[in-house]
Order: sequence, then structure tokens, then C-alpha cells
Amino acid sequence: MAQRRRTARRRKASQGPALKRCLPVLAGLALAVLALFGVGEYLGLPLPGWDEIGRFLGVYEPIYAIEQSEGAATRVHFIDAGQADATLIEQDGEFALIDAGLAENADELVAYLDAAGVEELSYLVMTHPHADHMGGMDEVLQAFRVGTLLLPTLPEETAEESWSLRALLADAEAMGVPREHMDAGDEYPLGGGTLEVLQGSVVDESLNDLSPILRFDAPGLSCLFTGDGESAVENAALAAGLNLRADLFKAGHHGSYTSNSCAFLSAVRPRFVVVSCGRNNDYGHPHEAALRAFDAVGAQVYRTDERGNIVAYVDGKGAIHIAADVYDDSEQAA
Repeated sequence: MAQRRRTARRRKASQGPALKRCLPVLAGLALAVLALFGVGEYLGLPLPGWDEIGRFLGVYEPIYAIEQSEGAATRVHFIDAGQADATLIEQDGEFALIDAGLAENADELVAYLDAAGVEELSYLVMTHPHADHMGGMDEVLQAFRVGTLLLPTLPEETAEESWSLRALLADAEAMGVPREHMDAGDEYPLGGGTLEVLQGSVVDESLNDLSPILRFDAPGLSCLFTGDGESAVENAALAAGLNLRADLFKAGHHGSYTSNSCAFLSAVRPRFVVVSCGRNNDYGHPHEAALRAFDAVGAQVYRTDERGNIVAYVDGKGAIHIAADVYDDSEQAA
């Protein structure tokens, strides 16, 4: 395993000289891209963002948000995983990863974790067994040491029917990574912070509702995560009278109208909302109803489809800042 990780890092280190040799080709491609932009703009065609072009050319390095927040003891990285989810929590040099995006983007996810300084994950958290949340987990297990794999309640038929889930659980076992199922009241220490399970899985016909409600509390910052939990999850939390209050809310189900109800958001009262969604995605995320609900509680909204990677962090004076790969001069410390 250690040899495998070292090999991966040596492969990354060797890419620098190769990139230099490709610079003339990249310059030609850049001119072609600019020409296409001009034609596309003239014809009124939808154009890709520069981050998408960078990924296509293999030269995109998502480091601006990381650099802007460097040195903070508390950082929550909302990684731009396209129409998928991956959130890295960093507290006092310890890390937890909630979900791991799609399998086809696993290399980009591992590169981001490397850039953020991850060598070991205290926890790798699966909110529910959908491909856009668990797809990159096997690659993460191979690239980094993992303390514990945290899982939602998994109905037996789900574990039996999902080949990718069976493979992941088998790989974790082969690597000696212990796993735990998350139940309400469970607490997982992370540096000077705590990841708490406020509500366990709601078992119904929807795998989305297996998503537990998690809150991360650290000095100066609290964040609430509901995965892809929909109305059944939110309504159960409200009926139970849970304390959902948090500074930052990761929008449920990529900003879908099936989540993010006005009643739920009124209980959370977030100052910031981060939506993880892909540019021009087929689902129309975030939905207008969700955006109206965010606006109704006065939350500032940040979207990965518009801003790339987004990092919430706390400075030495206890103020919350938001850094993003696509910078906005108007943003100030909160």
C-alpha cells in the first residue's frame, strides 16, 4: 500500500518536465480555444468555463482557494466535483472527507487532497451509496491512509445489489480499514472540533434518505450536512426538534427543490450556503425554489458551478471567510 502511494506521488512529480515539453502544443490549443470562443460568442452558443477548459487540457490546478485560506486551523473545503459531492473538513491538521464524487473524477479529487496537505484521513464518510457520492472512494482508500470508514444504515438488499458498494466494502476490509455505521448521537473528534451525527438514516424507498444529518462544530464555525436527504429527512429532523442551527449549510441534494424547505432552513438559519453542482447540469440544480428559500433566510450563496472550489475558514480573530477559485473582489470577511 505504501509503495502504491509513493508510486502515485512520483508519477505526479514526473509530470512537470513532460508539461514543459508540451507547452508549444498547449499554446496552439490555447489559440484554437480563443478562436472557438469568438465563433461561439458570435453564434450565441453556450461556452465552457476556464476551469472546464483547464481540466480538458490537463493543466487545471485548483489551488487558489487553498492558498487564500492557508494557515487557518479550521477549513472546510467544498471541492468542485461537478455534478457530484466531496467535502474535506480540516481541523488542526486532521482531516475528514465527506463523500468522494464520481469515479471518473477520482484523480482530480486525489490531486486536490494532495494540494490541501492530506496524508491521512481520520474519517472517510459515505452519506449514501450513489455513484456521485461514493464513486471516488476506492481511489481515495488507495491513495491515503484512512482511520475509519463511516457508513449510513445500509439495507441488506442495497449492499447485495450494488456491485460498486460491495467492491468498496471488500477493498476497505482487505486494507484493514475499520468501518462503523453512523447513528444519532455518535460523535467523532477531529482535532479541536467534533463531527456529530444529529440524525441517522431514514430507511425508505429512496437511497437519498439514507443520508444522515451531520454537524461539524469547531471554534468559530459550525457546518451542517444533509447529503442528498430529501423531505423525509428534513421533516424527521424538524419533528424531533433537533438543534439544527449552523453558520454554514451545505445545500441538500445539490440544491434540489426536493430538499432545502423553508421550514428546515428557518431552523438552520445559516449565514452561508454552499451548493455543489455541475455547470449546466441536466437536473437544473440549484432549483429556483431552493434559491428562494436561501434568500428568505438571508444566506449568502456560493456555488461550485460558478466559483470552482470553495473553502470556508476561520481567521485568527474568529471571523469566517469564504475563499474560492473564482475570486470576487466584493467579498469581505463575515
